[in-house]
Amino acid sequence: MKKVLILLVCIISGAAIAPAKTVVPVKPQGASIGPKITIEIEIGRRKRDCKGLGICKISIDGKVTNWENEPSRARAVAWMEGGKLRVEFDKNTIESGTFQTFFAGDYFKMEEEFDLPAEVASALGISSYTIKTGNYPFGQSSEGNILPVTF
Repeated sequence: MKKVLILLVCIISGAAIAPAKTVVPVKPQGASIGPKITIEIEIGRRKRDCKGLGICKISIDGKVTNWENEPSRARAVAWMEGGKLRVEFDKNTIESGTFQTFFAGDYFKMEEEFDLPAEVASALGISSYTIKTGNYPFGQSSEGNILPVTF
């Protein structure tokens, strides 16, 4: 009888009989997202004096020097997501001839590997990152002004 009364008192008062379980949110694997930074990219191949297909230079926006007369540059937002470099090119900052040359197809072509500069890698929260040679598909935002690429 005492046990029944104690049980009723616990139920009425809201006291838990069993120990409470701790709920730990589960983070999907590969879903980690690093800090987003604004960058300027000069498109081309470093070994060919920035001619050809790929990335020649990347600088953190605002720290660009001597790029005033470079038609093959673009502004973008970059971040690390799931161990991959995500870059969203701002189409409004890409000259029309550069756009036709580098973004006319369905992918961004890297003819040679490109190592992120240490300053850019650090701003992204990583120690280093190499974009490998290959074809990287890109999409387009619904407004049409953002070109996302995952390297």
